[in-house]
Amino acid sequence: MTTSSLGDPALKYHLVAWRGTGPAHTPDWNGSAYINLEYPVARFGDAVYARLQWFYQGDAVNMFEPIPTDGSSAHPQLKTGSYDAVTLTIGLRATPGMFRCFVNNITDELATTDIVGCGDWGSANRAEGRRTHTDQFRIRPREFGIRFVKRWGG
Repeated sequence: MTTSSLGDPALKYHLVAWRGTGPAHTPDWNGSAYINLEYPVARFGDAVYARLQWFYQGDAVNMFEPIPTDGSSAHPQLKTGSYDAVTLTIGLRATPGMFRCFVNNITDELATTDIVGCGDWGSANRAEGRRTHTDQFRIRPREFGIRFVKRWGG
């Protein structure tokens, strides 16, 4: 552990850093890529298109301090696993509107993006026989649909 002052020695706040630990809620690596294909079609509209998109997010931790998950603390450091999501969109784009079919999260991966609130000892304590709780934020499940947009005016 490394501790350093924030400049003024009169300040009571210190920056604490643990070697090998990155910032909380920040994955080591994330990225996305997409392929967009368009084909002009004069009879039906401006273009027919297809788009395939991929997104990846690496592992992340919910807090900076590496507190173990052995039950000795109400707020341990937890790790969210890496995940990826794929989206496919096919549609027709025209001057007066748009029509598209889409599938989000094709693989229907149930990924956790963040973990917070591991319970307070006053309200949820393992030592006192009460369950702790966590709030887990997840990506949207697989969804598919059709979208139609009609434009009026200029």
